[in-house]
Amino acid sequence: MPGICGCDALLEGTREPLDVFSYHYYNGISDRLASLLPEGHWQPEEAASEAYLDTAMAFARTYVPFRDKYCPGGAMWVTESGDAGGGGDTWAFTYLDVFRTLNELGGFAVITDGVVFHNTLASSDYGFLARQTFDPRPNYFAVLLWNRLMGTPVYDTGEPIREGAPVYAHSRRDGTPGVSYLIINNSRTETTQVTLPVPAQRYTLTGANGDLRAAVMTLNGRPLTLGVNNALPDLSPIAQPAGTIELAPGTCTFLVM
Repeated sequence: MPGICGCDALLEGTREPLDVFSYHYYNGISDRLASLLPEGHWQPEEAASEAYLDTAMAFARTYVPFRDKYCPGGAMWVTESGDAGGGGDTWAFTYLDVFRTLNELGGFAVITDGVVFHNTLASSDYGFLARQTFDPRPNYFAVLLWNRLMGTPVYDTGEPIREGAPVYAHSRRDGTPGVSYLIINNSRTETTQVTLPVPAQRYTLTGANGDLRAAVMTLNGRPLTLGVNNALPDLSPIAQPAGTIELAPGTCTFLVM
């Protein structure tokens, strides 16, 4: 595509000042299109890898210079996003895709300010709600917690991104002085150790029964499914004392301090 019509070709000569620089992004090509574009398709065993999770960040880093050139000082919007073009991968509705979703939000906020628009709400394999039943999928609850816990100011954690320790820090969304951390242990085998200087509210997400491809996600061991009359499940944290804790493989944890 860049050889056909690149960003410069589209924007050179623009006369109307731009308010926002936007682009679309998908992490790859879905299973149903893999035979047409095999080089763009990822296998499920790669879906928590460093290379896979960095794909969204690579897109953002690529477009920042164009934003600075054609929309200086403007926000950057991802106006369409999902796990894979062509309706999503067969694991998009499971817990396995939560790693990508939360890492995309955390990494994007480190690189630039703006908005990420997810496509779609209730259709395709990567919709936040299941088709026909509209039951929330794991990504729905992951994004709900992100929006409830992670404030707008973004802090430098001083931690290099590496397997088992993508770490993101924001202000607290509730306005209380302090910091909300997101720590993604994307390792399938190794625990991640974290030392807390003060007590924290802990929200640990994982696939039901430890299955990364589970259709139900748990919060601190509690299944996240709708209750009577479609009531949201209990999203309260557990109290985590100060000191060293271990985050199990294949978990995503919010720590609010």
